[in-house]
Amino acid sequence: MKTEENLKSIGYNKVKTSKTPCVNSISKDEYHALIQSSKKKKNKYGAKRKKVDGITFHSTWEADRYSELKIMEKAGLISQLNLQVKYPLKVNGALVSNYIADFVYYDRESNEITEDAKGVKTPEYRLKKKLLLAIYGIEIYESYRR
Repeated sequence: MKTEENLKSIGYNKVKTSKTPCVNSISKDEYHALIQSSKKKKNKYGAKRKKVDGITFHSTWEADRYSELKIMEKAGLISQLNLQVKYPLKVNGALVSNYIADFVYYDRESNEITEDAKGVKTPEYRLKKKLLLAIYGIEIYESYRR
């Protein structure tokens, strides 16, 4: 074949293959581990999960913000820190969606603060933010990495 001739002319020789297939044997557990590792998806926006105090956060920024808020709580600047607080977003009695706040806490003046550690403002987030304001009168405080 012409391709083989071209390869030979630049120093490549045809590699002979065996007629019997080469089978590598792996255990069932190794197979499942291999399949699971190939299924892991990267985050669309590049966020990497991070674990703090045994809690897995969706991003390193969210985990770092949690650490800051824990320090503020110990110092008495905030109180009643809650994570992943769910708000059902209902319109005319029909559930449209849910908004899950990263953090909800109270400041020194007993104001409830609903906070989201933001990386990217997606169209879905913007819509949920407007619905949360319209339904509950809650404005989301957005914290960004400095």
